[in-house]
Amino acid sequence: MNNLDLKQGYLAMFYLLDEHYWKTTKNDSLAMVLGFLSPFTFIDSMSADPACWIEWQETVKKITNEDSMTSEEVLKASIKFLEIYSNDFFQIGWVIDALKKLSPESDIWINYIKKALGESIDEKITVPEKIIIDFAPCKSIDDVRSLLKENLNLSDWNDINPDGLLKQLKELNQCKIYFRGINLVSDDIAEYMKQVIEIFRRVEEMYKNIRVYVMNVVTIDFTEVKSVYEAHKLISEKLAFPDWYGGNLDALWDLLTRYIPPYEIRINGINAVHEYVRPALQKIVDTFQEAEAKYNYHKIINE
Repeated sequence: MNNLDLKQGYLAMFYLLDEHYWKTTKNDSLAMVLGFLSPFTFIDSMSADPACWIEWQETVKKITNEDSMTSEEVLKASIKFLEIYSNDFFQIGWVIDALKKLSPESDIWINYIKKALGESIDEKITVPEKIIIDFAPCKSIDDVRSLLKENLNLSDWNDINPDGLLKQLKELNQCKIYFRGINLVSDDIAEYMKQVIEIFRRVEEMYKNIRVYVMNVVTIDFTEVKSVYEAHKLISEKLAFPDWYGGNLDALWDLLTRYIPPYEIRINGINAVHEYVRPALQKIVDTFQEAEAKYNYHKIINE
């Protein structure tokens, strides 16, 4: 693998961020950062905001004094560069976390290096696409089958031939699949979904091309809450927090961003509580929404 110059390293970073945006989140903060970074806005400028290109050059100097960079050095520079822009306004910490987990020898990163160098790339190697499938509206098992076929472009869904399904699923491009609303369906559909999830788990374990998340819908209704203590107790019960949950905003942040599975969390009743309690509950809601904006892990709906 050839080394990259300043411009090629910058392009590799931009290509990765751009695909993260389109394939996973369409996050507003990332969209704004990409707008500033874009190397394709002006013919005579490497970035739409000239300061970004200057900042990139300064960042690279802290990584290497050479005129060219290795794949690993480009990745390190990309992380340090984005840390400059990660703040309360540009909430892109989740992108930086993703890059820190990325190996410079990984197929995904090498693909962007090749693209920046103008070499041919493997189109099947890509940032995992995020696919959310909501089963809450399903009234029958046929509805479940139709939804899976439609969202995953499956040619057939044959319960009698699970091996045929495995073959189709292993051909999927890298993706993260979120199953939402399973706790809202009837018992017979929920039982059927257990079998479906088992098939997906087998593919996840055997072929590593998909990641499967079961994303239950939880409603947190603060209407009857009389204190902040009661609010945290209610949250802990609804989201099955561990016993060591501290019942404060810092502990809530830690649980939402690190320790619990993804949920669609519907929050309501804020306006029904006493005005003395309402500001504290609003800070709790803000913590939920900030966690969603930064990590795009849970779906928060403030009803």
